Amino acid sequence: MGEPPSTSSEHSLPLHLPAAQPPSPQMSAVSGISVISSQIGPEPRSELKRRAEERINQYQRTHRQNEEKLQDCLRSFLEMLPNDGCESIASDIVNSQTDAILWQVYHNLLTEITTDLLIVKADSRTPSLTTSPRTQRQINADIVAGTLPDESQLRDASFREACLQRDRQCCVITNFVETEHWVKIGSPATMISGDLEAAHIIPYSFGACEGKTLPVDSGPKWEVLSRCFPGVRRAGMRPENINDPANGLTLLGPLHLQFGKFRMAFQPTETPHTYRLKTYPRFSTYLHQSLPESRTVTFTKADDAGAIPRPSAALLDCHFRLAEILHASGMGEYIEKKMRDWDTIKCGPESRQLSADGSTDVSRYLQAGLWNRISVS
Repeated sequence: MGEPPSTSSEHSLPLHLPAAQPPSPQMSAVSGISVISSQIGPEPRSELKRRAEERINQYQRTHRQNEEKLQDCLRSFLEMLPNDGCESIASDIVNSQTDAILWQVYHNLLTEITTDLLIVKADSRTPSLTTSPRTQRQINADIVAGTLPDESQLRDASFREACLQRDRQCCVITNFVETEHWVKIGSPATMISGDLEAAHIIPYSFGACEGKTLPVDSGPKWEVLSRCFPGVRRAGMRPENINDPANGLTLLGPLHLQFGKFRMAFQPTETPHTYRLKTYPRFSTYLHQSLPESRTVTFTKADDAGAIPRPSAALLDCHFRLAEILHASGMGEYIEKKMRDWDTIKCGPESRQLSADGSTDVSRYLQAGLWNRISVS
């Protein structure tokens, strides 16, 4: 899929996010995650990708968990990731000498990125990360986990306020005005009001869980995300600034839900801060009437926004590529179906056997390793 169009420095580096610093001896493994993963020698990218696709085609099913989506999922990652992220994953695929190792590559992508992005609640227990084909990968994850902040550092009550101020108290797609602000300015009949929300581009769950301390599995999640999307790391995005307004945009509540489920994404264009609004087959059809006829959205700033940055181009590109991966591979619908099945179990006759504290071993109900991510509360 290649790289997004190059734009101005403001578009590529959010003002509120810290620029990358020269690596210290202790942090070199963290800041060099994608470098470690992509040291593949002089092999041309196209040849590496061809060999990776060939390796995927050779995979033989043997009833491993969720393997029915392995080939489609890995192919979609190869096709949709930015070039540096593609090289990292392609290298892992090519170096998978057995199908069991190839499944581990897939399983880690499935559990650390695609599932976590679609599941709203994170489980209080620590899910096990399947051993990666590179021992350095776990070293990276451990170092990242050791540098993560306390949850109190992640709470930022001003996130919504900053997004609303920057976006002129309006939804960036519909231009509907925040209801409270609409009332404050005299309820003008010429304006349409609505309940607006500040939507995270990189989900808030990647920074903390509601009412809980930062999960220790955040290290693996960020390690995998940084390898697949090095631009996110280069933009300075980390758990402690998950609430930076560069990681947010103001949306009408129902549109926030569609954005969070990757049923809608902002596709980069050649014009800085301008995106094509792309919807996917499971997008709620009643919302189409609220979208701009041109399907074009330009992010602007209010005159009093000061140094509040526009939504980060790197983070929006990450969200768009993940939406493409989820829908091209069928993983979005696949995971949502599993979530509906899980809701049925929780509400059905067997729900009496599930402990509210999350201690029940649900693996005997669902034969899928990714479901220790879902809370039973």
